[in-house]
Amino acid sequence: MLNNFLKKPYWFAFVSGILSFCAVLHMVFLLAWVCYVLFFIFLKAKTIKQSIQVGIAFGAGLSIPTFYWMIPGAEKFTGASVVYGLLVFLLSSLIFCVYWAVIGTSVNLVRVSLRSPMLSVLLNALLVSSVWTLGEAGLNSIFPGMPWFAYNTGFGVLKNLSAIQLASVFGLPVISFVIVFVNFLISEFVAARQWKQLLVPGSIMLVYMLIGYTILVGYKESINRSNTIKVAILAENFPPEMKWDNNNGNILVNRLLELEKEAVRLKPQLALWSESSVPWTYRTDDDFVKEVCRISASAGITHVIGINSDYSEKQVCNSVYCLLPDGLVAGRYDKRFLLDFIEKPVGGILIPFLSGDGSSACPGDYAQPLNTPFGKAGIMICNEATLEKSPEDMIKKGAQFFLTLSNDGWFRDSYIVGLHFYNLRLRAIETRKDIAVNSNYGISGLVEASGRIQMQQQSSSPFIKLVNIHPNNFKYNSFLFRKLFLGVCAMIVIVFSVLKFRT
Repeated sequence: MLNNFLKKPYWFAFVSGILSFCAVLHMVFLLAWVCYVLFFIFLKAKTIKQSIQVGIAFGAGLSIPTFYWMIPGAEKFTGASVVYGLLVFLLSSLIFCVYWAVIGTSVNLVRVSLRSPMLSVLLNALLVSSVWTLGEAGLNSIFPGMPWFAYNTGFGVLKNLSAIQLASVFGLPVISFVIVFVNFLISEFVAARQWKQLLVPGSIMLVYMLIGYTILVGYKESINRSNTIKVAILAENFPPEMKWDNNNGNILVNRLLELEKEAVRLKPQLALWSESSVPWTYRTDDDFVKEVCRISASAGITHVIGINSDYSEKQVCNSVYCLLPDGLVAGRYDKRFLLDFIEKPVGGILIPFLSGDGSSACPGDYAQPLNTPFGKAGIMICNEATLEKSPEDMIKKGAQFFLTLSNDGWFRDSYIVGLHFYNLRLRAIETRKDIAVNSNYGISGLVEASGRIQMQQQSSSPFIKLVNIHPNNFKYNSFLFRKLFLGVCAMIVIVFSVLKFRT
């Protein structure tokens, strides 16, 4: 009986879910092209009930490693019992299992059967990839404030520079589409033991990579990098659970001022701090801000620094200030896309951070870049780097480069840190803008507009790194073409579903 149970397709779907976690969220390039093969093989020709069960099994295999960090994380964040984290983990896993049950059922429902076996395989690959890509886009739209649900197959190739160049034209969805297309073809040919036919998905992969390489070479030859901004990344790397109180407040302030003094010796034009690096709200007469500007006055450094802004008695704005060398404020950006349950209450529920004071954040209204002395700086704070909408709005307002301020300290022992940084590589390619990032306890560095990583470093100790940003005024339509591509996917699914129903 046990052997019969273990032979059921649900276990293979479960294993496929674990492989998909490793491939996609840990960005393992080669594994990404085959991680769904088992799932597709054991999903084929199932009833609706069986499709739902296989989808749930896949979702369970993917959810356990994806959301496991929530169990110890919630206890660390809030000081509450580990049971609290377990409940969050189970709820998130349930949502994911439902999603994959829907995807599994949809994949089977859209399949068609034609007289030509090869034509059937290719058409089904087209339909399945379209459904899959639309599902990922829908998931991102439903949970914009919960980036832990942002599962996109295209993440699997983020570490390969040529493989992600098509994002400059059609965004991330086209990458997910191609990877799923190849996975599906491999599953069909393996299931039918048509080994020679594996040359078809292999050829598609090769052509895809050649297209990406051609785009990369063409872009490098067209850019002018004569205009340079020297940026000092001041990574303070404070444990986020540390409270700023009378016992350690002065020590922490002195560490920040020492970083500022070291930055002055490097003679940058701009100093980039991390998200909420100053944990109190901004005041024009703030002693710390005055001291920072006094230290750097002779060097003429402009500062981009994370400081909260007062909004109401129990609400603040997660803000970024641009401070000129004389201490005057050149501009302020308030975070627009807040984290649900963490920065923004949902249904009156707000997770109480152990190191916080119970305040919630108020979303910003404007996507206006900061006017620095060196050009317009688009700003992304923390999870905003995971959203296509965030840089899109900034580009429309003339952003010439991007600065990202983040705090990954809460997730420093999980895969999220690496994925967060490589999302910036994706944003750089989509916008064709250089992006500098300062992430507390995360990966700080600079990604060039081509996607090349100029510098990256993660540490639990304070450090300063100097990077060069090259602002540009290029205008790209990847955001528009992304929507068009998703529209084509939707049209493909609708047309063939209607034809199948009529038949």
